[in-house]
Amino acid sequence: MDLKLGFQLVRNMGKRYILYRLRHEVEKKLGVLKRIHPTNLQFKHTISLAEWKATKGDFLVRSRDKLSIQKNRPVKLKSKANRILDGELPFFNADWIKIGKDYDWLTNPSNNYRYNKDKH
Repeated sequence: MDLKLGFQLVRNMGKRYILYRLRHEVEKKLGVLKRIHPTNLQFKHTISLAEWKATKGDFLVRSRDKLSIQKNRPVKLKSKANRILDGELPFFNADWIKIGKDYDWLTNPSNNYRYNKDKH
């Protein structure tokens, strides 16, 4: 390979990608990739759902009916939800813009430009 071409490859693809490709090719030549990603897997017997249910394994929670979790409803979340329900939405720069409840979704709220719905 021409030295000038080699420098151009490093500049275009980046050093990180070059190092990745070198490692990949070495692992391929040494057979490491075939050991890590085998193509002829042996079938292993798995248990059925009924067998699994019969094992009664140790679970963190025995029954969801006995689980009691206090609901934590932050005031900030409720405030945001109410704003959205009132027709106000946060846009890309986190500005809240009142668009109304029956907004047509084709009109840009910042400049009122209406997009053509038939164009991609």
